Amino acid sequence: MERVKISRTRAIQILIALLLVFGAVAIAIRATAPKPVNVIRLTVGPAEQILAVVGRVRSANVVRILPENAGAIIALLHDEGDVVAKGELLAQIRSDQQAAAVAVSSAQIKNFEAQLKLARAKQRRVQALAAKGWVTRAMLDEANAAADVAVASLDAARANAGQATAKAREFNIYAPMTGTILVRPVDPGQVVSVSSILFEIGSEGPVEIEAEIDEVYADRVPINATIMLSPTGSGRQFAGRISEIAPRIDPATGGRLMRFIANQGDDSLRSGRSVDVNIIVKKRDRVLSLPRSAMIKKLGQNNVFVVESGKVVLRSLDIVDWPGAYVIVTSGVKARSLIVLDPLSVKSGDKVEARIAKSMRAN
Repeated sequence: MERVKISRTRAIQILIALLLVFGAVAIAIRATAPKPVNVIRLTVGPAEQILAVVGRVRSANVVRILPENAGAIIALLHDEGDVVAKGELLAQIRSDQQAAAVAVSSAQIKNFEAQLKLARAKQRRVQALAAKGWVTRAMLDEANAAADVAVASLDAARANAGQATAKAREFNIYAPMTGTILVRPVDPGQVVSVSSILFEIGSEGPVEIEAEIDEVYADRVPINATIMLSPTGSGRQFAGRISEIAPRIDPATGGRLMRFIANQGDDSLRSGRSVDVNIIVKKRDRVLSLPRSAMIKKLGQNNVFVVESGKVVLRSLDIVDWPGAYVIVTSGVKARSLIVLDPLSVKSGDKVEARIAKSMRAN
């Protein structure tokens, strides 16, 4: 039998052709193979409508301290977070004019004290001479009157000095109550007016948590809603209640203020601290819920991708529109439906292999 010889070049060409054929077949197989996707299987179960906001702890009584006189701040003796006692000096405002008035009043007192001393001495001499009949009655009356005038002048000077000192004291800022300094928006050297806020002091004792709620949801929060309070980063949680819902809506933010009180708390609820507030607006026993991230908007409609018979199908949803990681579904899908978790990873008509995610919950 005659052996067919194949050149080396020809052999390489054949090998390359075979590799291309095998590659094309592999690509075709991969193109037709179902793509694995993560899904959750919807089940009926309990769910809660929770409104999560961040609030801040504030004292039940807060006092804003404003100066009685304008001037430059020459001393700030306390900062935010300091605990101060009632009557404690907080700051000083410069008043050269008032300091001069106090100095003038002090000098006037010394002057009138000297005049009174001289008038008393003259009065005693005239009285001694009058007792011996050596001076007239008129001279005695004049000496007594001069002493009385000196007394009245000294009293007036002392009154003026008291007023000047009291006025100067107004340039010293004192704590009106015992409490914690919450805000100190000024700095040394700053010139302030009578409308400038120097400090905000919160009283000791009970505290409350204040948060702003979007007006869209505020009207739907019942006054007896269950409240859970957690100081940010503390890992602690306290049950609480709503103490106040402000009637006014802030036109700048579109929000309403709500205030909350912890049923029992500890020192982690300090004035100024941030608090995570979870408002349990409504509890439902048997509903379908799914991750908000599984939804996709198309033409203003909420949709999800559902795996049916190995293919991806787009389904429109009706949901309870409420802020949160999960939404409650009212129509559009049924229990045990397989919902694609990443709607951007597929499109309608894709052949897929559904893989149920163990770490996600459907309600």
